[in-house]
Amino acid sequence: MPHLSAPNSPHPKGLPLAAASSSLTPGGGRLLVAQGVVGAVSFSLLLAGSNAITPLMPIYRTMLGFTPLSMSLTFVSYVGVMTVTLLVLSRPSMMKRSGFLLLGALLLAAAADAMLGVAAEPFVLTGRAMSGVAGGLGTGAAAALVVTSLGHAGRSVSATGNLVGAIVGTVFAQACVAIYAEEAVHWTYILHAIACIAAAGALTIVLIACRTANRELLSIVNPALPRSTTGLRSTLMPLAVGCMAWCTLSTSLVYLPTYFAETRLPQAQTFGTIAMLTLSAAAQLGSPWAARRLPWASGLPTMALGIAGILAGARLGWDVLAIAGSALTGAGLGASHRLGLVMFTKGTPPADHGALSSFYAATTYLIAGLSVLGSGMLGSVLGLEGSVLTTFAVLGTAAAGLAWKAPRLRDSHG
Repeated sequence: MPHLSAPNSPHPKGLPLAAASSSLTPGGGRLLVAQGVVGAVSFSLLLAGSNAITPLMPIYRTMLGFTPLSMSLTFVSYVGVMTVTLLVLSRPSMMKRSGFLLLGALLLAAAADAMLGVAAEPFVLTGRAMSGVAGGLGTGAAAALVVTSLGHAGRSVSATGNLVGAIVGTVFAQACVAIYAEEAVHWTYILHAIACIAAAGALTIVLIACRTANRELLSIVNPALPRSTTGLRSTLMPLAVGCMAWCTLSTSLVYLPTYFAETRLPQAQTFGTIAMLTLSAAAQLGSPWAARRLPWASGLPTMALGIAGILAGARLGWDVLAIAGSALTGAGLGASHRLGLVMFTKGTPPADHGALSSFYAATTYLIAGLSVLGSGMLGSVLGLEGSVLTTFAVLGTAAAGLAWKAPRLRDSHG
């Protein structure tokens, strides 16, 4: 197995990854770009399927009598098995077969759709667990393929797929509800399964075309991990920032709509989480642009300010302030999560990038799951409003406190 001669040279003979890989096959540049696009779309598609359940929950509750425990189990069954799968795959040696892993993830996601489309509680829980395995298989594999194909630019692309997928899945499922009403619990997953199978077909074609470049570049690993830079700022801090961002997002999606309903903010209940997800994705996609104009910025101060806006809006009964706070929170957490992942994997060859992406995702999902569970347990003592107020106050204070040591947008380049 070839190794790197130096941690700062994650490619043969010091060439950029994309240039090195394009030199391995005739016409490799265009084919690798196509592979990068298909890999990124495939990952977003996996996340779209896992997030499609959110608009369907009211229908499950009406049709199947889902209790709050049943609803929480749909979250736990997904996150639990996904975390285990991500940890198993958080080794560079596993990423040598990234193409097969991502292809298997798409096919397993289609099988999960078949289970979810039955719309019976045991099938829903089983399908959610299968979706978790699919997400775990695809996260690091897609990241490794995108970096193999697009080089350094692929690190930014692979860091945006999660929230893009979340928005696409939520909007798609909501559209199905509008068109099919209760039948959306079937058609949402039928259509998603068709999309997964189509993506698997496209992925198979580009994997065959790029097999030589993939074989060469995915065999390169850096045995001297941690990565090209060392120390708290380059290892633990990006991971902590990512965990904080994902805790805030997960807690918001689980509790904010009900919190806004109890505080009598109907507009915030309808549009708050939509604004949060939309601004999260926009911040991720716009981070390269912002890095050139606001190189000193990080997402944590924005996230802290947004949380303050949410709590103030709820306290004052101002829908507009609560929605604006949700949007600011989304922008801050989106930029923070992306920046944390880019810094955590910076300077690594594709296989290491994929393995570290799996570890980053496993850690952020695990901590987010514990945060949601802790908020729920706190709610049994303080009630929903007290639990949300306490949880968000802690998250906002922690974000403001860590902002001065957090990575900056300028750190993600060079």
